[in-house]
Amino acid sequence: MPDHYEVLGIDREADDAAVRQAYRRLARTYHPDVNDSPEARAQFEAVQSAYETLSEPLRRQAYDALTARDHEQRQAEEIRERMRRIREEREAKEAEELRRRAEARRMDHVRPTFDEHEYRALRADVDEMQKLANRGELAAASLLAKRILEIDPRQADAYAVQADFALAQGDVRAAATAYAFAAQFAPDNAVYLRQYEALTVAAARAPQSRVARDERAGRPLTLAFATILGLACYLALAREPALVPQFGPLSEWTAGVLMAFVVSGFALGLAGAWGGYLSSWSISMESSVQRVGPVVWVLILAPFSFPLCAAVQWWFAYRRRGWSHPAFRLMILVISGLAILAVGGLPSGWGLVGQMLLWGGNVMGIAALLGWALGDVRNRV
Repeated sequence: MPDHYEVLGIDREADDAAVRQAYRRLARTYHPDVNDSPEARAQFEAVQSAYETLSEPLRRQAYDALTARDHEQRQAEEIRERMRRIREEREAKEAEELRRRAEARRMDHVRPTFDEHEYRALRADVDEMQKLANRGELAAASLLAKRILEIDPRQADAYAVQADFALAQGDVRAAATAYAFAAQFAPDNAVYLRQYEALTVAAARAPQSRVARDERAGRPLTLAFATILGLACYLALAREPALVPQFGPLSEWTAGVLMAFVVSGFALGLAGAWGGYLSSWSISMESSVQRVGPVVWVLILAPFSFPLCAAVQWWFAYRRRGWSHPAFRLMILVISGLAILAVGGLPSGWGLVGQMLLWGGNVMGIAALLGWALGDVRNRV
């Protein structure tokens, strides 16, 4: 129902003279004789209807009684809604306070007390642990993290270091458990929470026994290496012209060689992801304790020099004392595939073999990363 008082621009206590004055003022503005726009016509009809209702005492009395009930109902609804919001906010605050008190009681038995000297010694150990982790020395950092947690079980960074070390060892379940503690003691750290959620999903999908894991990884990788072997046979038998004979470093590469590297790398990355040999791409890309993780180094170095990239990954694995990190496993796959394809290039001469070994890993490495990323997307669907 339209609000006639609002249409005329008067309050509910206005007398008949005020009603007539408001009507005349609006009629001079919106009457069709002075304003022929469609909006003015509609507005004038509303003004006319309001005036007809409010200028007649009986009609105005009936209108006021009817709108008063509507107004009271709206006020009652607004009051109920306001009270509901107040009640929900109060209940949420009470629940949060109960949760905080319960957490405080639960942590009382593991809340250590330190004097000034002990606190400084603990902070020095934490700083040293973080430096070791940033340098990639996860094995030494993990040992120091264990000692820190024996003194103060609330150090979230120490749990994160243990999680990254477990991931480097290929132990997804231990990494998920460690990140659960890290996220619990540092709930505002978004990296810990993301890693915990991703590792929990990966641990749930991973087979329980080592034999089952090997069988799961073996089938797709066998198919990938069979594909590479077929491509190597094609390179051994095919006689194709060079793509860029005038470009020295790649003067003997053919379209078949380039195609073999792309397909082989993509197949290895895809098979590694599908079989679980390479853990989740999103988990491996992000490290909570290292500024630049091993997979990021692959992305940076592989397009320019695969031998340098492989050397960096070996150095990372040696410093971590962990040879099961997905980045290192990816390098092993690419090197194996590269060696098979290089054997297929032997009939064309040592010049082609040398160029394949020197530059083929660049193409295979990028293709393998792409296959790994797409395979991980498929695993999460």
